[in-house]
Amino acid sequence: MTLSVADDGPFSGLVTGSNTITPTVDGDQVTIDVGGTEVTVDKDKKLKVGFFVNGAISPFFQTAFAWAEAQAEAYGYEVEQVDGAYDPAKQADQIQTAISTKKYDAIIVIPVDGVGSCDSFTKQAAEAGILVVDYYNPMCGKDAEPINNWYVPGLLGVVGGGTDPAIYQAFVERAMAAHPEGKGMSLNLEASMCTCAGIYTSALDAALEEYPGVDLTQTAAASPDKAGGQSVTEQYLKDNPDAEFILSLADETGAGAVEAVEAAGLTDQVKVYMSGGTPAIMDLMAAGKVHGTHPYYMGSAVQSAMLMLHEAVAGNPVPTVIANDGHVLDPFADQTAPFLTLVTPDIARSGGYVPNSVDNAQAR
Repeated sequence: MTLSVADDGPFSGLVTGSNTITPTVDGDQVTIDVGGTEVTVDKDKKLKVGFFVNGAISPFFQTAFAWAEAQAEAYGYEVEQVDGAYDPAKQADQIQTAISTKKYDAIIVIPVDGVGSCDSFTKQAAEAGILVVDYYNPMCGKDAEPINNWYVPGLLGVVGGGTDPAIYQAFVERAMAAHPEGKGMSLNLEASMCTCAGIYTSALDAALEEYPGVDLTQTAAASPDKAGGQSVTEQYLKDNPDAEFILSLADETGAGAVEAVEAAGLTDQVKVYMSGGTPAIMDLMAAGKVHGTHPYYMGSAVQSAMLMLHEAVAGNPVPTVIANDGHVLDPFADQTAPFLTLVTPDIARSGGYVPNSVDNAQAR
């Protein structure tokens, strides 16, 4: 399957896959074949949607849910957040309860354990008549594959991009290009906290093949917050006073890395690059403390997941993959795959990039 920018229709401006699901309309009934299993719903049904997240305490999901609520209101839908609390067993129980009770007409999910939950989300849910859109993290062992291969039969579709291994690789390669013979650290999360951690590691390994002169230490923060990132970075800088750069997967841990760099008096020497493009990262970039980012348009992504559901129950064709986080492709983004949106300090200062936030949540 190939990716391209849709030039018309409800998905206009979004990066979409070439494969589509075309529902069948029979009177006031719509039948949607999700890869071999048919789900039938009332045409234009006002859906009750469960938004299954892996950690609701995260600012990432606070933003995502605000955008989900805005889009649900526009469609006349009801949306409820279901917090997996970074616990695979807890999320497994939640999905089994949702399937057995048929509490939701549709589910948008970022799986805590994409392999362990594969059967539930791609088979059992569809058999129970529940439409599922995978959000950000791939399922069923597709972690190392590009987003255009993330679709699994049984799903209505997949929305992502920021956590595409090809995006991560393109981003860290841009940072490594500025330090081709330099020493640095990559600050990750524990694999149990997010499927994205494993994807990020694979992307780093691939990038190092392109930049073999980089001396990179890969480590995980002890906790997914500022304190976790700060403690790991402090120790790294003590052991490596000649370090040139820090890469960070998450803004919370990355903010801790920035504080450690400042405390060590190395702000002018050690450059920090952070995935996420969040308001917190933009504030640090404006202050000259972060030197590059790429966004997670987490609000646009859940908004586009709802767009998939809305078009499907209307009986309209739906692409099985929406990339670039379901956000209209930025003019400064790469116009070819993997469609990296690189935000530089110059772009940040010009106001050319606006991150999704709770405050600017809106319907598409």
